[in-house]
Amino acid sequence: MDVVVGENTSIVELLSGENETLLVWLDGFFVLNLTLQVLYGVSRLHVESDYFLCQGFYKDLYY
Repeated sequence: MDVVVGENTSIVELLSGENETLLVWLDGFFVLNLTLQVLYGVSRLHVESDYFLCQGFYKDLYY
């Protein structure tokens, strides 16, 4: 494995062969993980915004 490190950059080069298959699987899991994190972030933001709206309505109702 060759590693070159500069100012805030790193380049990693793996040998071809068995590692190529592993890289394809890791890229697939990376995309899946990124997609799930984005969906979780959007749903969490949506839930938090609904919570604040309900809380404001609750306060206005009893004052």
